[in-house]
Amino acid sequence: MRYIHISLVITEWGYWAGTRLHGRVEYFVRTMTAHAEDEGKKSLLKRLSVIVEPSPMQYQIMEEYMFALGALCALNPIAEVCIMVVPEWFKKCIEMKVKGLGRDVEVVDWKNKGRGGEKVGVRRKWFQPMLEWKDFAARNGIGLPEGVDRFWAAE
Repeated sequence: MRYIHISLVITEWGYWAGTRLHGRVEYFVRTMTAHAEDEGKKSLLKRLSVIVEPSPMQYQIMEEYMFALGALCALNPIAEVCIMVVPEWFKKCIEMKVKGLGRDVEVVDWKNKGRGGEKVGVRRKWFQPMLEWKDFAARNGIGLPEGVDRFWAAE
């Protein structure tokens, strides 16, 4: 396989839909990684295209599903990557990371997040990121839009 195009169609909203989407992306990564590391090198993936397709009524909430694509970071570097229908700043982050560029993306330490400076354990909501994409973007010169902090807010 040299080229793969994935369409992620979102027809439901909520915790379970987000969990299923994340699980499916992780399964794809595990499968591709297993073939890339076998002796016969059955997978020589050169191009990856991913489009997230929300239903028209769900386009406004599409941002809540974008962090499921973070699992793609575990793939071996791919020369050509195209991610579509996610916010531009996140598209640049994912594409850069999957191409093997930029530094590692750190895991969010939700156990030590808190409100008002106090450090208390906070439970991550289903749509919140598991990785520190804000820091990755800042380190790699990718501009962030206003309001992006809401995804890392501890409530």
